[in-house]
Amino acid sequence: MISKKVNYDNFKRNILIYILLGLFIVGLLYFGFGNKDLIGITGKTHLSCVNRCPGAGATECTADGQIKYCGNYDLDPCLEWTVKSCFGGRVCSGGQCILSECTENDQGFKIYVASTTKTSSLQRTDLCLNNNEVYEYYCKEGKIEAERVTCSNGCRQMSSGGACITSCTNECSSLNRRECTPDGKVAICGQHDSDNCLELDTGTSCPQGTFCQQGQCVVQSCVPHNYVKCVNSRLHWHNSCNSREEIYNTQLNCRN
Repeated sequence: MISKKVNYDNFKRNILIYILLGLFIVGLLYFGFGNKDLIGITGKTHLSCVNRCPGAGATECTADGQIKYCGNYDLDPCLEWTVKSCFGGRVCSGGQCILSECTENDQGFKIYVASTTKTSSLQRTDLCLNNNEVYEYYCKEGKIEAERVTCSNGCRQMSSGGACITSCTNECSSLNRRECTPDGKVAICGQHDSDNCLELDTGTSCPQGTFCQQGQCVVQSCVPHNYVKCVNSRLHWHNSCNSREEIYNTQLNCRN
């Protein structure tokens, strides 16, 4: 009688153990570890999460030049990206942090000069955000940085980019006015540089036989018999255009 009771108790205990073991196995399969099943054979993605990157150790570059690594960086068993910065003048290219040479047309942080800043993977041009602000790009530790700056005299957008307008004074009186330069060229008044003021351009030479007078190329008028000069031991008349004319006096000789 006692033996039968002991066997019945053992049976109930074994049944309970099997039930608990079954629940334990089901729990492992549902909430399992990593991205594989209990014994690591099927390789199926676990139902509790989804891998967000292709494989552990994979790398990619972000749009702003940082690098991201694939791995398990949180409490679930799946893979996800983590983003890190490239240091020491390096930028991300092809999934690696590499040294980058940063160049800029204006050679520094110059809000009054429109320029383009470049690295091996990026290119940015200064931009007027509105009539009073410029977005100035510049190099810092091999990378492109940007700063929003308020322009005290306004911002002007040009084909070469945006730049703040400098405080200046007009160098000529009115737009498109023509003037003669000291070297005899015809120069036009206008906006020929990055500031907002008027200045003369470099000027254009007048055709041969003409000269600049009051901003126009006019035909040169020569005054005859303007002066006498010795040429080949004879005195010759010369006009005001320095051209030689007839002999002044056939009886007189001279020394050159």
